[in-house]
Amino acid sequence: MFLHGGPGQGSEHFDALAGTYLEPQLRMVYYDQRGSGKSQRPTDRNYSLATLVEDVEALRRTLGADKIAVIGHSFGGILALEYSAKYPDHVSHLIVVSGAWNMPLQCRLRVERLAELRPGAYARVRGDTLDREGKSRSDCDLEFLALRGEERERYNTEAMFPDPRVAHRMDSVNAARSVRNTGELGRALFDAGLLRYEFRSFASLQMPTLIIALTSGARASS
Repeated sequence: MFLHGGPGQGSEHFDALAGTYLEPQLRMVYYDQRGSGKSQRPTDRNYSLATLVEDVEALRRTLGADKIAVIGHSFGGILALEYSAKYPDHVSHLIVVSGAWNMPLQCRLRVERLAELRPGAYARVRGDTLDREGKSRSDCDLEFLALRGEERERYNTEAMFPDPRVAHRMDSVNAARSVRNTGELGRALFDAGLLRYEFRSFASLQMPTLIIALTSGARASS
């Protein structure tokens, strides 16, 4: 079962670009999380991480599979970790690809990447460490202050996709399938404190686990 990132990216790009290599050996499930891809938006706007975990479990039961192998990419890594920790008896294998597990650390890596790719923008905000209420800003807050609008979009694309052809291929698939990231799932999770998230239940992960981490510029993926 593929658990996509974004949050809210949808699974269509993985289905089209990677799934064909896996399908001859595996029964693949391309799961669009609520409010993402082809899945509907919940009327109650419930996008809590706990609910997303229960959605995965509900899908497993509907499929009638006693165990599933989960592949979590980026934010999907958090969902894969949380699901595997809560339902370890139903996970045969855990795969995390460029996954998030410690968002404060991820923000620190992102702001280091900002200083490398946009030194001028970083220099403008590096001393602005307190908000209007006198509370400390996170590293991700500093990145947001440094870049806005289209400039931020260009930077995010450059940081996440050192090879722009990858971004183009993903965008082409999503356009062809008439899906897009509405941002609703992401906004809900970030408003609920996703930037403070840290996974701590490592002892619960007893299943075979594979971690795939891209190096260099790809470390800043979301």
